[in-house]
Amino acid sequence: MLLDFRMRESGSKVRVAAVADRQWGRVKWEQLVDLGVPESTISRWISQGYLHPRLPRVYAVGHISISIEAQFAEALLYAGPGAMLSHGTAVWWLGLLKYPPREIHVGTPRRVRNHERIRVHGGRRVTRIEHRGLPVTSAETAIELTYLVQVSSWLAIQPDLQYVVTPNTTPTLPNAWAFQVRFEMSF
Repeated sequence: MLLDFRMRESGSKVRVAAVADRQWGRVKWEQLVDLGVPESTISRWISQGYLHPRLPRVYAVGHISISIEAQFAEALLYAGPGAMLSHGTAVWWLGLLKYPPREIHVGTPRRVRNHERIRVHGGRRVTRIEHRGLPVTSAETAIELTYLVQVSSWLAIQPDLQYVVTPNTTPTLPNAWAFQVRFEMSF
């Protein structure tokens, strides 16, 4: 009987570890239940130090890793299905900012409360992309070439050429060129 219990628990840990491995060592309570882990086992694993509470209903499995990926995975699990990195966090993760923001920003189609350093932007349905293994809101990027030419004391002309990558944050739209000319007159 004891051997049977240990074999079942060992099998549960293998299934949990497989899920956590895809999520930088993190797992959500609902995932544990979906894997067939009883609540009593979850409580025991917490008291034994196999599961480490990180956020409400989000656990580190086996050890506490403090990598940025693990922190992002925690925030995404906390925000729930459909969540993605957003705002400054997404821009930094995409490599468009030098330093990460102080808070982790996530967007989700659900309504979820902020938690300490996690800012949840709920009720959003935007295009998700995957970047370096994490879901991220897509970002529109514009590369711009412009120059202001002072033609006379009362007239300036400013041509502007832009190349827009992922217009309107929609990956299905083709990249676009835009050209405009601005005239500035002073009287």
